[in-house]
Amino acid sequence: MSSPVSNREPRRDLQRFIVQNQLAIVVALAVSCLFSAVSITIPPAMFADSGYGFAAWHGTLQNQFNSIIQPSQLDISKDTFAFLATWSPGQYLLPGVLTLLGLKLGEAIILVVTACSISAAIGWLKVLARFSTLNEYAALCLVLLLLTARYATLPYGIYNGGEILLQGLLPWLALWSFDVPQKKPGAALLSALCLTLAAFVAKLSGLIVVVVLISASALTFLLRQRRFNRSLVAACAGTLILTALVYYFYIARGWTALSGSGWHVSLARSIAPFVLPWFAGLSLGDALSFLLQNPHHALMRNSDRNIFILTPAALVALFLFLHWKPQTEQTRALKLFTGIYFVLNGLIFVELLLHGGIDPEERHFRLIGLLFIICAAVAAHELISARKIYWVLPVLLSSLYGLASFAVHATANMTATETYSWTAQPTADKGAIDYLQQAFQRDRRSSIFVLTSADQEVILPYQARTLVLEVDFTPLSDLPISYHGRVQGKIYIIIADRLATGEKARRVINAFENYHSSHRLRFGHTSVFVLS
Repeated sequence: MSSPVSNREPRRDLQRFIVQNQLAIVVALAVSCLFSAVSITIPPAMFADSGYGFAAWHGTLQNQFNSIIQPSQLDISKDTFAFLATWSPGQYLLPGVLTLLGLKLGEAIILVVTACSISAAIGWLKVLARFSTLNEYAALCLVLLLLTARYATLPYGIYNGGEILLQGLLPWLALWSFDVPQKKPGAALLSALCLTLAAFVAKLSGLIVVVVLISASALTFLLRQRRFNRSLVAACAGTLILTALVYYFYIARGWTALSGSGWHVSLARSIAPFVLPWFAGLSLGDALSFLLQNPHHALMRNSDRNIFILTPAALVALFLFLHWKPQTEQTRALKLFTGIYFVLNGLIFVELLLHGGIDPEERHFRLIGLLFIICAAVAAHELISARKIYWVLPVLLSSLYGLASFAVHATANMTATETYSWTAQPTADKGAIDYLQQAFQRDRRSSIFVLTSADQEVILPYQARTLVLEVDFTPLSDLPISYHGRVQGKIYIIIADRLATGEKARRVINAFENYHSSHRLRFGHTSVFVLS
């Protein structure tokens, strides 16, 4: 795929890009800093996935790279080490390294999220500039969409780890795949190795993104030029080599979502990879899920039905895409590349959804969804005035949902701020957290702290001996039955009051079979059981 600026001097090209998009770039920086300022004041919570990641960071700080250290069930006075292959290390490495420089974890998370948001906005502006010469108004609309859609505002309220990291990397991966045919074979090989590694560090699914991108680039070049390109061959080789190394040294060492062995055959799962991408760039599929499957007022329990509801609109979008007739060689290449990526990515995810441990979620299709938005922007510029209301409507709908989501999470986090890590801890009362922190300062490593939600891992220093048991979401039959042995100190079990008198809490308490004395301390909506 050729580039309209490939023969120009890079510095002049960068200066021209900044001048032509200066308003959009300033707005991108301003909006990102505004979100960042709010989130520094009201720190983010995190998903359980991120909590497990920071548990692996604590293991890394104790010289067990990417491993979760927990007391052994055979003898709780000793530790076991479990390599965490489920998620890639970037989600904790980037903020973790920043904490070594003196930042609190919440501050480090916001810095990473802000940098990724700015990277995504400017990167997609670069992609758009590659194929069109839109005015500042259109570029501004694109930036506002990329910064205020729900997938962009969510990590400021709930840190989702690899999702935001990969989001910041996606446009640059796309630009790289566009440029590969113009590179020298050696440079193509080196860049493939580096970017494949970066995609893996950001998120495990980044490997799929890179493989599909370079495959789509190779097929696009082959169909347009009717010949092979040595640089593309070198890039393919580099991607495959790095993917094989990552699989052998990392993924094969533990359980991942792709380790699922059961088949989940359904029509909805079969068509989801060809329906959801059309809405992924606007988060409209997520919005539909919020409206229909919100646990507080669920209108529909089966999320698979969302796929069928969106199918007619997806067919309309497909019809418009197929009947779009690009006016330049560059835009024709963009359409062909996007179509090939859509098909290849869809075929891969059909197999993953039917025979893997993942669900049909819109986030898996973010890149192709954003490529469709770029195509829509270019097509609109070719067919209608960029200043017409058509530009405003999709941005407005997506932005309203994203901003509402940000406001809801910020409001929820206001009363859940934990000062040691500077994160929001909605699953535990501040009094209970203070009690555990004081207990650690007194007992140090002689006691064990049982955390019943993985996001609580960050409330204690990395030296603390912790045991994470997801009591709320783990079936009773899957909770451990017994832990043998004793420690010099005590066992502290933190659990939400609504679960404290239930069968799950009793299972966890009774699992420590060498402890027969316990008392319960209540702090707001949280209880702490102390076994001695």
